[in-house]
Amino acid sequence: MKITIPRETCELWQSELYGIIENKKEISKELIINSKKISEKFLPNIQEIRDEINYGKGYVQLSNIPIDKNIPAIPTDGAVSKEKGIISELSILGISNALGFNPFSYKEEKDGALVHEIVPVKSKENIPSSNGTVEFDYHTDAAYLNRNLRPQTLSLMCLADKYKTGTKLASLSEALEKISNDEIETLMSKLYVHTAPATFNVNLKKVNTSVLDRIDGVYEMKVAFHNTVGINERARKALASLHDAIEKVVFIQEWTPGDLVVFNNLRCVHGRGEVKGERWLQRCYGSSIIPTATMLELTF
Repeated sequence: MKITIPRETCELWQSELYGIIENKKEISKELIINSKKISEKFLPNIQEIRDEINYGKGYVQLSNIPIDKNIPAIPTDGAVSKEKGIISELSILGISNALGFNPFSYKEEKDGALVHEIVPVKSKENIPSSNGTVEFDYHTDAAYLNRNLRPQTLSLMCLADKYKTGTKLASLSEALEKISNDEIETLMSKLYVHTAPATFNVNLKKVNTSVLDRIDGVYEMKVAFHNTVGINERARKALASLHDAIEKVVFIQEWTPGDLVVFNNLRCVHGRGEVKGERWLQRCYGSSIIPTATMLELTF
């Protein structure tokens, strides 16, 4: 599903966001709720968007979403720029909230920030993560965590992408049509070791679990192909088949400033190619069960 916000609507939306921040520099739960109300005013077909994320292909593409009038130089340390306002942050958080997915964070990731700066970070270029520049294989975020702790949705917004490093996105339901029932059964077995991502500072780095689950009759996925390993040959072959199937159904989101993609982290995988130039995305996590603005502490 693709939705383009008309320019005039975007300008009115942006103006209302500037109206609620006054001189505020920090995100608060109150600001998120106010931004949610503004998003509900300007977003079309909210129930259809929710249904597409929950029951359809699992993703929606939006364009002409309000961002700041002035975008500063791209940060190179992964931290929020002190020169930047909070308009794009309020857009991404408010839209996620309006769609029924409460923004939350992890204390152990990016210092608990609700909105993550997805930029190349000096000294981390060769790490396959949101801070690297090397190719980042298909993955779901926080794949090694229990289901109730994982993000139900991810929202990605573009502030800059000079050299057009697209984001690869694929729907699990489409990929599973390309593999056998035996491979699906193997992927549902606890034959895989998941390693925590490089951006998480936790003590328990590995868990033994499945790649696929079936919840209320619907398949869900938890995988990071660079960090998930099968413990025997059958498991490794099934994982390779799933990767091949994803390659057959993937599409590439090409970014321009103001683009936003919201997708189901339990039913979609994403990745990207090598980052060759200036690129600045922002990300937030969403959950229908974790309260808005919660910072989870992973005690393991």
